[in-house]
Amino acid sequence: EASVAAHGEKDSSKAPAAAAPSPVPSHSSTTLPLTIPIIPPEYDATNITTQNYLSSAEKIISSELSPLDRYFTVSALLGRLREPFDTPPPPHSGLFKARQAALAAAEKKKKSSSSNSSVNVQELKKAQGCKKYQRILDLKKNNKIYTQDVHDNTENLGVGVGDTTAMLALVKRISNHRTATVFRRAVNPLEAPGYTDRILFPIDLTLIKKMVLCGYIRTFEELHLHIGLICHNCVKFNGRDSDYSMLTREFETYVDDSFLDFMQKQQDKAAMAAAAATNS
Repeated sequence: EASVAAHGEKDSSKAPAAAAPSPVPSHSSTTLPLTIPIIPPEYDATNITTQNYLSSAEKIISSELSPLDRYFTVSALLGRLREPFDTPPPPHSGLFKARQAALAAAEKKKKSSSSNSSVNVQELKKAQGCKKYQRILDLKKNNKIYTQDVHDNTENLGVGVGDTTAMLALVKRISNHRTATVFRRAVNPLEAPGYTDRILFPIDLTLIKKMVLCGYIRTFEELHLHIGLICHNCVKFNGRDSDYSMLTREFETYVDDSFLDFMQKQQDKAAMAAAAATNS
Protein backbone atom coordinates (compact mmCIF):
# COMPACT_ATOMS: atom_id res chain seq x y z
CA GLU A 1 0.00 0.00 0.00
CA ALA A 2 2.92 2.33 0.62
CA SER A 3 3.95 1.76 -3.00
CA VAL A 4 0.45 2.66 -4.23
CA ALA A 5 0.38 5.79 -2.06
CA ALA A 6 3.69 6.91 -3.51
CA HIS A 7 2.05 6.96 -6.94
CA GLY A 8 -0.80 9.18 -5.67
CA GLU A 9 -3.53 6.54 -5.84
CA LYS A 10 -4.05 6.34 -2.08
CA ASP A 11 -3.31 8.72 0.75
CA SER A 12 -0.30 7.54 2.66
CA SER A 13 -1.65 9.06 5.88
CA LYS A 14 -4.54 6.58 5.82
CA ALA A 15 -2.34 3.59 5.24
CA PRO A 16 -2.32 1.18 8.16
CA ALA A 17 0.81 0.95 10.22
CA ALA A 18 3.19 -1.78 9.23
CA ALA A 19 3.05 -4.86 11.40
CA ALA A 20 5.97 -5.53 13.67
CA PRO A 21 8.41 -7.95 12.10
CA SER A 22 8.29 -11.45 13.49
CA PRO A 23 11.33 -12.48 15.52
CA VAL A 24 14.03 -14.22 13.52
CA PRO A 25 14.66 -17.72 14.85
CA SER A 26 18.13 -18.15 16.22
CA HIS A 27 20.33 -20.61 14.38
CA SER A 28 22.68 -23.01 16.00
CA SER A 29 26.34 -22.14 16.01
CA THR A 30 26.99 -25.35 14.04
CA THR A 31 25.16 -24.05 10.98
CA LEU A 32 27.65 -23.70 8.12
CA PRO A 33 27.50 -20.55 5.99
CA LEU A 34 26.47 -21.02 2.38
CA THR A 35 29.21 -20.52 -0.18
CA ILE A 36 27.88 -18.11 -2.79
CA PRO A 37 29.67 -18.42 -6.14
CA ILE A 38 31.07 -15.34 -7.77
CA ILE A 39 28.72 -14.08 -10.48
CA PRO A 40 30.60 -12.93 -13.60
CA PRO A 41 29.50 -9.50 -14.88
CA GLU A 42 28.26 -11.18 -18.07
CA TYR A 43 25.69 -13.15 -16.04
CA ASP A 44 24.55 -10.23 -13.89
CA ALA A 45 21.01 -9.34 -14.95
CA THR A 46 21.41 -5.79 -13.63
CA ASN A 47 24.40 -5.11 -15.85
CA ILE A 48 23.24 -4.07 -19.32
CA THR A 49 26.54 -2.64 -20.49
CA THR A 50 28.27 -5.92 -21.31
CA GLN A 51 27.49 -9.00 -23.37
CA ASN A 52 25.57 -11.82 -21.73
CA TYR A 53 28.06 -14.58 -22.49
CA LEU A 54 31.67 -15.33 -21.56
CA SER A 55 34.05 -14.11 -24.23
CA SER A 56 37.17 -16.20 -23.65
CA ALA A 57 38.15 -19.80 -22.95
CA GLU A 58 39.81 -18.72 -19.69
CA LYS A 59 36.56 -17.27 -18.39
CA ILE A 60 34.66 -20.41 -19.39
CA ILE A 61 36.89 -22.91 -17.60
CA SER A 62 37.26 -20.73 -14.47
CA SER A 63 33.57 -19.87 -14.05
CA GLU A 64 31.81 -21.37 -11.04
CA LEU A 65 28.42 -21.11 -12.70
CA SER A 66 26.55 -22.73 -15.55
CA PRO A 67 25.70 -21.98 -18.30
CA LEU A 68 29.28 -21.80 -19.46
CA ASP A 69 28.51 -19.86 -22.63
CA ARG A 70 25.60 -18.48 -24.62
CA TYR A 71 25.05 -21.80 -26.42
CA PHE A 72 24.59 -23.73 -23.19
CA THR A 73 21.96 -26.47 -23.24
CA VAL A 74 20.49 -28.62 -20.49
CA SER A 75 21.67 -31.63 -22.47
CA ALA A 76 25.28 -30.53 -22.08
CA LEU A 77 24.97 -30.17 -18.32
CA LEU A 78 23.17 -33.48 -17.80
CA GLY A 79 25.63 -35.21 -20.08
CA ARG A 80 28.44 -34.56 -17.60
CA LEU A 81 26.71 -36.75 -15.00
CA ARG A 82 28.58 -39.98 -14.37
CA GLU A 83 25.32 -41.91 -13.96
CA PRO A 84 22.94 -40.65 -16.69
CA PHE A 85 19.17 -40.77 -16.32
CA ASP A 86 17.33 -43.67 -17.93
CA THR A 87 15.98 -41.83 -20.94
CA PRO A 88 15.07 -43.36 -24.32
CA PRO A 89 18.05 -43.42 -26.71
CA PRO A 90 17.83 -41.66 -30.07
CA PRO A 91 16.92 -43.66 -33.20
CA HIS A 92 19.65 -45.78 -34.83
CA SER A 93 21.87 -45.48 -31.77
CA GLY A 94 24.16 -48.21 -30.54
CA LEU A 95 23.40 -47.02 -27.02
CA PHE A 96 20.18 -49.05 -26.94
CA LYS A 97 22.01 -52.37 -27.38
CA ALA A 98 24.60 -51.35 -24.82
CA ARG A 99 21.88 -50.56 -22.29
CA GLN A 100 20.08 -53.84 -22.96
CA ALA A 101 23.33 -55.75 -22.45
CA ALA A 102 24.03 -53.84 -19.23
CA LEU A 103 20.52 -54.53 -17.91
CA ALA A 104 20.84 -58.24 -18.75
CA ALA A 105 24.22 -58.44 -17.00
CA ALA A 106 22.85 -56.64 -13.94
CA GLU A 107 19.84 -58.97 -13.79
CA LYS A 108 22.07 -62.02 -14.05
CA LYS A 109 24.33 -60.71 -11.31
CA LYS A 110 21.33 -59.94 -9.15
CA LYS A 111 20.06 -63.50 -9.41
CA SER A 112 23.46 -64.99 -8.57
CA SER A 113 23.88 -62.92 -5.42
CA SER A 114 21.67 -61.99 -2.52
CA SER A 115 19.85 -58.67 -2.47
CA ASN A 116 21.71 -57.49 0.63
CA SER A 117 25.13 -58.04 -0.92
CA SER A 118 24.00 -56.25 -4.10
CA VAL A 119 22.94 -53.22 -2.09
CA ASN A 120 26.21 -53.24 -0.19
CA VAL A 121 28.21 -53.32 -3.43
CA GLN A 122 26.27 -50.37 -4.82
CA GLU A 123 26.76 -48.38 -1.62
CA LEU A 124 30.46 -49.22 -1.63
CA LYS A 125 30.84 -48.05 -5.26
CA LYS A 126 28.99 -44.84 -4.45
CA ALA A 127 31.19 -44.15 -1.43
CA GLN A 128 34.35 -44.84 -3.44
CA GLY A 129 33.14 -42.48 -6.18
CA CYS A 130 32.51 -39.70 -3.66
CA LYS A 131 35.98 -40.13 -2.18
CA LYS A 132 37.54 -40.06 -5.62
CA TYR A 133 35.89 -36.81 -6.68
CA GLN A 134 36.69 -35.25 -3.31
CA ARG A 135 40.35 -36.12 -3.95
CA ILE A 136 40.10 -34.35 -7.31
CA LEU A 137 38.67 -31.26 -5.63
CA ASP A 138 41.43 -31.36 -3.00
CA LEU A 139 44.25 -31.55 -5.56
CA LYS A 140 44.51 -27.78 -5.68
CA LYS A 141 44.79 -27.58 -1.90
CA ASN A 142 46.95 -30.61 -1.11
CA ASN A 143 49.31 -30.84 -4.09
CA LYS A 144 51.41 -27.76 -4.82
CA ILE A 145 52.77 -29.25 -8.05
CA TYR A 146 49.23 -29.24 -9.42
CA THR A 147 49.12 -25.43 -9.31
CA GLN A 148 52.83 -24.68 -9.79
CA ASP A 149 53.77 -22.60 -12.82
CA VAL A 150 56.45 -24.63 -14.62
CA HIS A 151 57.90 -21.40 -16.02
CA ASP A 152 58.29 -19.83 -12.57
CA ASN A 153 61.35 -20.46 -10.39
CA THR A 154 60.02 -18.98 -7.13
CA GLU A 155 59.34 -22.45 -5.70
CA ASN A 156 61.47 -25.55 -5.88
CA LEU A 157 59.07 -28.49 -6.04
CA GLY A 158 61.18 -30.90 -8.00
CA VAL A 159 60.13 -29.50 -11.38
CA GLY A 160 62.70 -27.63 -13.44
CA VAL A 161 61.98 -24.11 -14.62
CA GLY A 162 60.44 -24.24 -18.08
CA ASP A 163 60.48 -28.04 -18.03
CA THR A 164 57.23 -29.27 -19.59
CA THR A 165 58.40 -32.88 -19.86
CA ALA A 166 56.13 -34.16 -17.12
CA MET A 167 53.13 -32.25 -18.45
CA LEU A 168 53.71 -33.54 -21.99
CA ALA A 169 54.10 -37.08 -20.63
CA LEU A 170 50.66 -36.81 -19.03
CA VAL A 171 49.15 -35.48 -22.27
CA LYS A 172 50.70 -38.42 -24.15
CA ARG A 173 49.38 -40.89 -21.61
CA ILE A 174 45.85 -39.53 -21.96
CA SER A 175 46.09 -39.31 -25.76
CA ASN A 176 47.09 -42.96 -26.02
CA HIS A 177 43.94 -44.20 -24.30
CA ARG A 178 41.40 -45.88 -26.56
CA THR A 179 38.66 -43.38 -25.67
CA ALA A 180 40.86 -40.44 -26.73
CA THR A 181 40.84 -41.37 -30.42
CA VAL A 182 38.08 -38.94 -31.38
CA PHE A 183 39.62 -36.12 -29.32
CA ARG A 184 43.14 -36.16 -30.81
CA ARG A 185 42.30 -33.98 -33.81
CA ALA A 186 40.10 -30.96 -34.36
CA VAL A 187 36.51 -31.55 -35.47
CA ASN A 188 36.04 -31.17 -39.22
CA PRO A 189 33.17 -28.69 -39.80
CA LEU A 190 32.28 -30.53 -43.01
CA GLU A 191 31.67 -33.72 -41.03
CA ALA A 192 29.78 -31.93 -38.25
CA PRO A 193 27.61 -29.18 -39.79
CA GLY A 194 26.86 -26.38 -37.36
CA TYR A 195 29.75 -27.23 -35.04
CA THR A 196 31.51 -23.88 -35.42
CA ASP A 197 28.22 -22.08 -34.77
CA ARG A 198 27.42 -23.86 -31.52
CA ILE A 199 30.93 -24.40 -30.13
CA LEU A 200 32.62 -21.07 -29.50
CA PHE A 201 35.93 -22.54 -28.29
CA PRO A 202 36.78 -25.78 -30.16
CA ILE A 203 39.74 -27.60 -28.66
CA ASP A 204 41.45 -30.99 -29.02
CA LEU A 205 44.39 -32.88 -27.55
CA THR A 206 46.78 -31.87 -30.35
CA LEU A 207 45.99 -28.20 -29.76
CA ILE A 208 46.45 -28.70 -26.01
CA LYS A 209 49.91 -30.19 -26.63
CA LYS A 210 50.85 -27.12 -28.69
CA MET A 211 49.52 -24.85 -25.93
CA VAL A 212 51.79 -26.62 -23.43
CA LEU A 213 54.83 -26.35 -25.71
CA CYS A 214 54.36 -22.63 -26.36
CA GLY A 215 53.82 -21.85 -22.67
CA TYR A 216 50.13 -20.96 -22.88
CA ILE A 217 49.21 -23.78 -20.48
CA ARG A 218 51.57 -23.36 -17.56
CA THR A 219 50.14 -25.55 -14.75
CA PHE A 220 48.64 -29.01 -14.40
CA GLU A 221 45.46 -27.37 -13.16
CA GLU A 222 45.10 -25.43 -16.42
CA LEU A 223 45.81 -28.62 -18.36
CA HIS A 224 43.06 -30.44 -16.45
CA LEU A 225 40.56 -27.64 -17.10
CA HIS A 226 41.28 -27.46 -20.83
CA ILE A 227 40.80 -31.23 -21.22
CA GLY A 228 37.50 -30.81 -19.37
CA LEU A 229 36.53 -28.24 -21.99
CA ILE A 230 36.99 -30.91 -24.67
CA CYS A 231 34.48 -33.11 -22.85
CA HIS A 232 32.01 -30.27 -22.40
CA ASN A 233 32.11 -29.35 -26.09
CA CYS A 234 31.53 -32.93 -27.19
CA VAL A 235 28.53 -33.54 -24.94
CA LYS A 236 27.04 -30.14 -25.71
CA PHE A 237 27.13 -30.66 -29.47
CA ASN A 238 26.16 -34.33 -29.66
CA GLY A 239 23.62 -34.51 -26.81
CA ARG A 240 23.80 -36.54 -23.62
CA ASP A 241 22.16 -39.64 -25.12
CA SER A 242 24.56 -39.96 -28.02
CA ASP A 243 27.26 -42.60 -28.40
CA TYR A 244 29.88 -39.85 -28.33
CA SER A 245 28.66 -38.66 -24.95
CA MET A 246 28.86 -42.15 -23.49
CA LEU A 247 32.44 -42.31 -24.76
CA THR A 248 33.12 -38.85 -23.31
CA ARG A 249 32.06 -39.89 -19.82
CA GLU A 250 34.44 -42.85 -19.97
CA PHE A 251 37.23 -40.61 -21.29
CA GLU A 252 36.67 -38.02 -18.57
CA THR A 253 36.75 -40.71 -15.90
CA TYR A 254 40.09 -41.93 -17.26
CA VAL A 255 41.43 -38.36 -17.32
CA ASP A 256 40.53 -37.82 -13.67
CA ASP A 257 42.10 -41.13 -12.65
CA SER A 258 45.25 -40.28 -14.62
CA PHE A 259 45.59 -36.90 -12.94
CA LEU A 260 45.16 -38.38 -9.46
CA ASP A 261 47.75 -41.08 -10.12
CA PHE A 262 50.22 -38.83 -11.95
CA MET A 263 50.09 -35.99 -9.43
CA GLN A 264 50.61 -38.40 -6.53
CA LYS A 265 53.69 -39.82 -8.24
CA GLN A 266 55.03 -36.33 -8.93
CA GLN A 267 54.50 -35.38 -5.29
CA ASP A 268 56.28 -38.53 -4.06
CA LYS A 269 59.13 -37.87 -6.49
CA ALA A 270 59.54 -34.31 -5.24
CA ALA A 271 59.49 -35.50 -1.61
CA MET A 272 62.22 -38.07 -2.31
CA ALA A 273 64.34 -35.44 -4.07
CA ALA A 274 63.93 -33.05 -1.14
CA ALA A 275 64.88 -35.79 1.34
CA ALA A 276 67.96 -36.72 -0.68
CA ALA A 277 69.04 -33.08 -0.83
CA THR A 278 68.63 -32.74 2.94
CA ASN A 279 70.66 -35.86 3.67
CA SER A 280 73.46 -34.79 1.37
